[in-house]
Amino acid sequence: MTRLPDFRLETYFSRWEFTARHHLTASDAQTMTLTGLLALADDQDRAAFENLSLGYTETYGDPALREAIAQSYERANAADVICFAGAEEALYLAMNVLLDAGDHAVVVTPNYQAAETVPLALCEVTGVALDPDRDWALDLDQIKAAIRPNTRVVSVNFPNNPTGKIIDAADLAGLARLCDEQGIHLFSDEVYRGLERDPARTLPQAADLSERALCEELAARGQHARPAAADTPVGLLLEKPVERPDDAITVVDLTGVGALGAAVASAVLRELTR
Repeated sequence: MTRLPDFRLETYFSRWEFTARHHLTASDAQTMTLTGLLALADDQDRAAFENLSLGYTETYGDPALREAIAQSYERANAADVICFAGAEEALYLAMNVLLDAGDHAVVVTPNYQAAETVPLALCEVTGVALDPDRDWALDLDQIKAAIRPNTRVVSVNFPNNPTGKIIDAADLAGLARLCDEQGIHLFSDEVYRGLERDPARTLPQAADLSERALCEELAARGQHARPAAADTPVGLLLEKPVERPDDAITVVDLTGVGALGAAVASAVLRELTR
């Protein structure tokens, strides 16, 4: 197993996140309690919670949850969705399936630390920085120049962590086309999608733009209507175009999400789509 470098961000949080008097580094929305969530439930949702068995779910995620997630896409069905206990596992799985020694990845920076360090532990990586002098603009020409014959993945994150940058929809569509033309998988971290201050700026989901794109999200991310439910801890990976060899199945079998997390996410997604 590839040894990963120290996760310095989480090491810092482990020391200070719950002991500091004032927390000024949060990158998530204020969450709600289970009582508050159940106050939004209809009779069907409440009955589902009251009769919930806290055992294992199916390997790729609870079927009802996968179906609810798929309905948020224009070009997906439940079979295209895999659920995890947090988005970090989805990122780890995707990179370990898509990348190997001798491959190359392009990662847009700044980004969440694992988006850089996980690929770096597997292959060569070229970082392409957003331009701070142009409101953190993404230069597609720089992406194109960074691509090599052995590039297999271009990894992006919009709305961006930590800058909050949201690129134009035309730029995202152009990036998807570029990856398609080069036979590259576009890995789109969309964990903050739905928390835009202006809903008109919400980007399309990359998997709706390209058959080769993968989307990483948190199930029940705010969607403007319920930001308090934003951190339901169920990561998802929409991975329709990816071949799934035995090693991919093995990684999925070793991860996953429990029944309670799946039930919470399913209920929130239904509430958001009413």
